[in-house]
Amino acid sequence: MKTMKSKLALVLALVLAVSAFAAMLMPVPSPAAAAGEVPEISYVTKSADMGAPFTIMGEHLDTVTEVWLWVPGTDTAAVRKLDDLDSLPALPAVPDENAVKVGIISQPNAHTLMAKGIGENFFVARAVAPTVLWLKSASGWSAPYMFNKPDLYFSSYDKVLPGQEMSVFGIDLANADTNPVSGQVMFRNVATHAVYWGTVLTTSNQNRPNRYQYSWDFKVPADAVPGTYEVAVHNLNGGAYAWSNRLTVQIAGSLTLVEALARPSNDGTVLPAYTLDKTYVSRNIERSEYTSAVEATYGTFGNYIQTQIDRVSAQGGGTVTLPPGIIALNKPLIVKEGVVLQGQGKGSTEFRINRLDPLKNVPGTYAAEKPMIVLLTNTALLDLSVTVGDGALTAVTIDSRVNPRTILVKNTNIYNEETQNTASVFPAGISVIGVTKGLTIVGNEVKANRPLITRHSYATPHQYSYIVGNKFDGYPSNNSYSGVTLYTLANSIFAYNEVNNSTRGLVNQTGMWRNWIYNNTFESIGGISNGSEVVLPENNNKGQTNSVTSATYTSVTIDSPFSDATYYKNWTNHYIAANNSEFYVYVLTGRGMGQFRKVTDNVGTTLQIAEPWNVVPDSTSKVSVIGHVSMSTNNLFVNNTIKDSIGPAMFIWGFAVENAIVGNEFYNAGSLMEWSMVQTPPANMTIYNYTANNMLINSGDLLFRNQVSSLYNFGEDPIYDNGNAFGNAFVRNKVVSPSHVGEYNNYSNMNVFTAVPEGGITVRSASYNMFSGNYVFGATNGIVFHNSIGNVLYSNKFVRIDGSPILLIGSSIPYRVDPLGASYTETSLPGEPQASDNRVIVRPGAAPAGTVNVAVYKTAITASFLPSAVRPLSYLTDNKFDSSNYFLPTVPGPQYVQLDLGQNYDLSKVKLWHYYIDSRIYHDVIIQVSTTADFSSGVTTLFNNDNDNSSGQGIGTDAEYYEGASGLELQFPAVTARYIRCWVSGNSVNDFGHWTELQVFPAL
Repeated sequence: MKTMKSKLALVLALVLAVSAFAAMLMPVPSPAAAAGEVPEISYVTKSADMGAPFTIMGEHLDTVTEVWLWVPGTDTAAVRKLDDLDSLPALPAVPDENAVKVGIISQPNAHTLMAKGIGENFFVARAVAPTVLWLKSASGWSAPYMFNKPDLYFSSYDKVLPGQEMSVFGIDLANADTNPVSGQVMFRNVATHAVYWGTVLTTSNQNRPNRYQYSWDFKVPADAVPGTYEVAVHNLNGGAYAWSNRLTVQIAGSLTLVEALARPSNDGTVLPAYTLDKTYVSRNIERSEYTSAVEATYGTFGNYIQTQIDRVSAQGGGTVTLPPGIIALNKPLIVKEGVVLQGQGKGSTEFRINRLDPLKNVPGTYAAEKPMIVLLTNTALLDLSVTVGDGALTAVTIDSRVNPRTILVKNTNIYNEETQNTASVFPAGISVIGVTKGLTIVGNEVKANRPLITRHSYATPHQYSYIVGNKFDGYPSNNSYSGVTLYTLANSIFAYNEVNNSTRGLVNQTGMWRNWIYNNTFESIGGISNGSEVVLPENNNKGQTNSVTSATYTSVTIDSPFSDATYYKNWTNHYIAANNSEFYVYVLTGRGMGQFRKVTDNVGTTLQIAEPWNVVPDSTSKVSVIGHVSMSTNNLFVNNTIKDSIGPAMFIWGFAVENAIVGNEFYNAGSLMEWSMVQTPPANMTIYNYTANNMLINSGDLLFRNQVSSLYNFGEDPIYDNGNAFGNAFVRNKVVSPSHVGEYNNYSNMNVFTAVPEGGITVRSASYNMFSGNYVFGATNGIVFHNSIGNVLYSNKFVRIDGSPILLIGSSIPYRVDPLGASYTETSLPGEPQASDNRVIVRPGAAPAGTVNVAVYKTAITASFLPSAVRPLSYLTDNKFDSSNYFLPTVPGPQYVQLDLGQNYDLSKVKLWHYYIDSRIYHDVIIQVSTTADFSSGVTTLFNNDNDNSSGQGIGTDAEYYEGASGLELQFPAVTARYIRCWVSGNSVNDFGHWTELQVFPAL
């Protein structure tokens, strides 16, 4: 099967009226810039599926005349032997001999170009592969640029033991979501450069759909010595060029007691072995030891437990084990550093407030929280229940303000029916104040007005949180604010949780970076008060726009310091590095436009960046400098389920770059919404996000919206004056019978949108985005564009649409890249014969054909392969057109079937059917006729789409096509022939040909 061919060369632009097509035109590039300007590539969109369009950002792109792509081969042994990540081979300066020239779709301005990928299998194969790109203009070749290679975002832990299980997360980690688990994981010691190899795991969890492209599970090398390591991965595609970027991980010789308990493997089980950094105290409290004498001394059993906690902490930490039964508290119990407080199980040990003795003596630092239990840094709470009673407001408060080390809450049942609000603090199950690193919340059941909330941490984000396998329940009758509210989260995992019965589901406010939001279930969310979002990364607009005064490959100097009195009060030298704070710089206009980089440090107005610029900005450039409260990037929202909810899952809200929203399912819920914010300085960009394989059933639409309340002209590039939401990809999403569209798919009590037509996919004020392989069934309209320009539609399918498959409202004509040259629009169920299935090719000078099929019931049929008795060759002419009535070769690769008509005819029309039920594409379709049985002479080729002569019958110029119920019809000038030979070499699903029926008609 061919996977690396550029086959579908037909590039059409479809001119639409509001409800009908008017004409078809080729896209016209903008006028070329001055000669002597070699194109430069600054960015290419990620996960550019094989065959699908993709976006290129850079310089002088309006001068480009050719786009070339090359997928390097792989030598597994060479990849394995490589032991120096600093000495990777250089990419070829000009296209390799196996490179493929692909089509240009759009060149809207000097900084933007849209091109078509290699091959046509993306719709079925869902394949990406490390690919090298070159651009050519009259002035020469661009430097090579590799995209789609593995890109690591973060690891599950920053500190691990030899032999421990861990995960890395990123994008394009595999070349298809159906790949078997394979690949290499390299650990290189930073100090010694010694290389160790991790072991990729082969668990069923690893092989789940949409999983392997974004996350790998593996074991740390058991023989690795403690130290600082760089970790890189290779998926055995792309040769030595295609190693991923590197992450830094500490391999330790031992862990603290709390760190060890907080190291579950990916299936939730505890690691079988770990090494502790020291010996810890064990204190088992028996209920019998609480005598009247003890009560006289300590007052309550709770006070006695507090004393034991204090003693164990003073001795260096350890476990305090509680007895079964109810333990009454009348003041907060404070678990001090190093202590693990463990009960006998959620249904056995329980803390309560005695209603005759309400909570009192709350320390002033917790006056607003009024917690029953306080966990300080490096502590754990295990295997018990906490029921909030009189005088308390919060069940468990985590206080990590002094030292943000690992804190664990595991297998704990928390129940809080309080409805009062004190000092704007909602009654909470678990409340976190202060920054955390390694917060682990696993296997808990929490029911509260606000089950989990982490508080603001403006200077430094919460990092390496592990929130897995919990059930978070709200109280609808109590106006429950949200199931989970997080603030400024980075490098964290939120997976396998259930969030139910809340106004909002998962809300992250003030920034969100590099998080794995995976396989969670949200049910009965929304409709209680303002908000109602199922998922919401809500970013504040805290950034600024600057002019560039100078730049190097690794830095940029701006014209004024970053200033924000609310969030960043003292932005002095090395502020970013000292606070481990997240800052980004994005090139808005001028040279280097479209690039963004993480800032690692600052000296005055000079910002050091994590990765070198591809195109160095200069004094013509403007940048946005964004603090971490303002942006979400590199988040992975994968395989989540939303059921019976009113509000939308708003995976994007505000400044958002390179997030992946993949495999999420909606049932009787709201929309899948991505919402860019107001376009004012600093520009709120929503760019380069990847939305794929999501499914909405009886829910809202897939809504991509930019809230352009006031356009801002940056003075150079018109792309920013058309929505600030560009370069995003929407691939293979499915919307079936949307029931909540328009103003009803957003907030329960806010009419955000005017009453205008909506579609299964709705796009508002968003431009230069890709929509590929999407499917909409049973909607008012298929896809609707409001005030949008330059978008690309490729192989989308709209079925049983009441109105228009493509509706434009104040929008420009979208570019169409469609192998059939027409809209995929059907008015009945998929699989039934449609007019759009016709594939008719009329050659110049075609002769009129008669109506008699001279091939019917002919049995003189031979083939290049041994036929099967079960599926005989006679199927070819048996006058049955059912797609299941096919025969196939017994071997893969180029094969043909040949029919003897019994005498010479002057032929002028042929019709051919392959297996068509799933609209697959057959490769190297060649139809030849001849006057000789061995085709040694008198041969005429009627059709040939083999563009590299891999079948040995010459290079063809015809385009590939999707098989349909009406077959392929060829009309041509009359040619004399007796024999007809039909070739094929596999298809987009497998490596075999399938012939269903052949008809042959003589000329009149």
